Amino acid sequence: AVLITPCWDEPYGLVVAEALACGTPVVAFARGGIPEIVDSGSGVLVPAGDTDAMAAAVPAATALSRSHARRRALEYCSERAMVKSYVALYQRLVAPAAEPVSAGRPR
Repeated sequence: AVLITPCWDEPYGLVVAEALACGTPVVAFARGGIPEIVDSGSGVLVPAGDTDAMAAAVPAATALSRSHARRRALEYCSERAMVKSYVALYQRLVAPAAEPVSAGRPR
């Protein structure tokens, strides 16, 4: 397992993505974007700064499936997943917004 100990709220968690891509489960402080990447099958999240909880979580993390960790990286961190997410975001941004209905004014 890899111990991920950010001291600030990282918006993504590149080290987490790299570890999972290698099939390595993680034990990580639950900060920033890390909780969006790590699920219960790919790692263990602990409260930020709680090194005792991190140490206690190592045995559970090392028992996790390496193939699940790798699948998690492919599903959430691969270039395909990234492009799919960006396209979905762009589509939402350019979709025509519904016109607001003014009170008392028939359409």
